Amino acid sequence: MQKKYDIEFQHEKQRRRDQITRFALGFGAILLLLIIASVFVWQREGIFDNWFSNDPTTTQYPEEDSDAWVHRGEGVFLISAHDNSRQNLFFAMLLEVDVTRRHMQVTPLDPQATTTYRGQEVTLEQALQQGGVRSLQNAAVALTQLSIDRYIAADERAFVRYINAMGRIAVNLDEGIDFAADDFRLRLVQGDNPLQGDMLLRYFRYLGIHENLAQQGELFAQILQTYLVPRNAQTTAMLEARFHSLGDILNTDISVADFFANRDMLMDLLASEMLEIRT
Repeated sequence: MQKKYDIEFQHEKQRRRDQITRFALGFGAILLLLIIASVFVWQREGIFDNWFSNDPTTTQYPEEDSDAWVHRGEGVFLISAHDNSRQNLFFAMLLEVDVTRRHMQVTPLDPQATTTYRGQEVTLEQALQQGGVRSLQNAAVALTQLSIDRYIAADERAFVRYINAMGRIAVNLDEGIDFAADDFRLRLVQGDNPLQGDMLLRYFRYLGIHENLAQQGELFAQILQTYLVPRNAQTTAMLEARFHSLGDILNTDISVADFFANRDMLMDLLASEMLEIRT
């Protein structure tokens, strides 16, 4: 009987070893798939753009701590919108925030502006096409010689959904517009035009096609004024709620940790009646 017990015990130990081996192999396979998927996403977003480049003209941009720009009292953000295939850059804006002086400065960038990036002359739009929003950010740094702290990018779907959730933007025109492009048509009347996301994006594109960067900047500043100024407890709570509900549809390196690390400063800035937005 003792011998039979020993044999059964050995079989049980072998079965457990087999289970552990299968678990380890399965876990390793899942981990490998996750690593491969992460590398694919990083490659698509251009995170490796500068890691493996020996080009001396390529600027390195080490990421700062999440609240480093707050400690400086100022920060620069890149806000952009592009089509769903990432082939057309509809607009790109630099948003400079100065906490001490309590103002925001909007500077529109020309998507067709050229700069030297990774050893070649490229436009901002081409940088987006080649390496995604990270490459666009790096090209914008090379073009403007400014350190950009964070970026927010939206494709067509995200832009439309975000504007529709936040509320219409009233565009006042001295003359009506009836314009047709290959893939969209824009019709606006003289006077007030309360625009939802789709029509607002078409208007941005119309201004870009006609190289009216100044008016694009004014339109973006108007969006900031509409959504951010003035602030009170109710609208501040709404801003937080919509950040959480809509933040996942935007392509951004502003994390939830970023938001909460800077929350008090941002809310104080937005609540201030002295807040000034300029173009």
